[in-house]
Amino acid sequence: MNPKSELFWPCLVQLKAAMYSYVPQDEAALLEALRDGRFSKTNKKYSDTEISELRHSKRWKQRFDAFLRKKIHPGSIIQSRLKMWMQEWEGRQDSVGCRVLTNSTSKVATEQLKKVGNAADPDDVNLYQKIPPGRRSTHQLPKYRCCRPESPLEKFHEILAHFANTGSNTMLADALTLGGTSAHNVASRWKKNVNDIRLQGCDIEIPSHFQQVPPFSNHSLLILINETAEEQGLSRIFDFVTPIGDDNGEVFLSEYYLQQKIRNETLGKKNATAACVCVDCVSCLPIATRMDPIHHQDLEKRKSEASALVVSPKKTKKTSQPQIQPFLKPALPPIPPTTAQITSPRPSATQSNGWLLSPRGCCFQQPPFFCKAYHCYLVKKNIGVSVLGKPPHDASCPVRRGWI
Repeated sequence: MNPKSELFWPCLVQLKAAMYSYVPQDEAALLEALRDGRFSKTNKKYSDTEISELRHSKRWKQRFDAFLRKKIHPGSIIQSRLKMWMQEWEGRQDSVGCRVLTNSTSKVATEQLKKVGNAADPDDVNLYQKIPPGRRSTHQLPKYRCCRPESPLEKFHEILAHFANTGSNTMLADALTLGGTSAHNVASRWKKNVNDIRLQGCDIEIPSHFQQVPPFSNHSLLILINETAEEQGLSRIFDFVTPIGDDNGEVFLSEYYLQQKIRNETLGKKNATAACVCVDCVSCLPIATRMDPIHHQDLEKRKSEASALVVSPKKTKKTSQPQIQPFLKPALPPIPPTTAQITSPRPSATQSNGWLLSPRGCCFQQPPFFCKAYHCYLVKKNIGVSVLGKPPHDASCPVRRGWI
């Protein structure tokens, strides 16, 4: 929409009304506080006209959005009201001839009609966290924090960009991002804990300007102290602790990026959607989207190229020991005809004349012979990807530590 049009705010308010409505109890309490003058330091009492003007301005969201819970309409209602909104405002102009809807508004709204049918709030889930008012609050209205996953996630993405930058190396970027994420989660859990105590009517023996600051950042240390105290026959010292869950095998940040990069280079991806075509990802797609003969032919070509990367043993000038390069070994289990599964690249020992020979230039003397960073480097090099700079090694690799 065109924000410079005189009809912008009436059009926007009607669009919001087509998507959601306020909880009647919250809206009634807010209107009563505005009319009684409890929302003004000067005890100003707002009239209905002034309240309507506030609704049609950005001050309404800035000042009162936290006091109002929203209820999203069912998808069928949104579709019906959105169609009526398009019919009413399409082509309308203000007093100076400025249209409120742009040329792309109709196209975007028509596309949204296909998706809003699935938008609705579940009835059995509490979507808001209640924040009680402070002691000095004149209106005594509680605030509400939205628990829908999208809002906190988008808010976290705002600060995620400030943890690390492209000038950081891999280890530093991972450490900064994981550390910042952990600190954010600890602070969020502490704020919720303080709010739960306040909802129970208990006092917080912490100054108000420090209540949102978590007193401890390392909960693993708190758990260790509690366990040590219990072993000595003492009571637990810290009540609010959050243990770390078991490792479920999920990888993050640079590890996932490198693994996905190898999958893209070996297995490829769909040209139209840029979707990964590994077995795990394809199994999650609808059956109709799996059939791609053109991409299947390209994947078979890549598989044959990967099979050709096996280098036959040959003698070098310096030594007569066979030179063995790490290779990709494609596995062919019974899978859909449009996908081909290639096992994750892992260098293995090769048997020659009954003796096990370790690969050339290995990091370890026993399998796996290569650290993960150097292994990824060799895989990219073998499939023809340009690799620059000195071969990398993990922090725990003996080569990097200077032991080899």
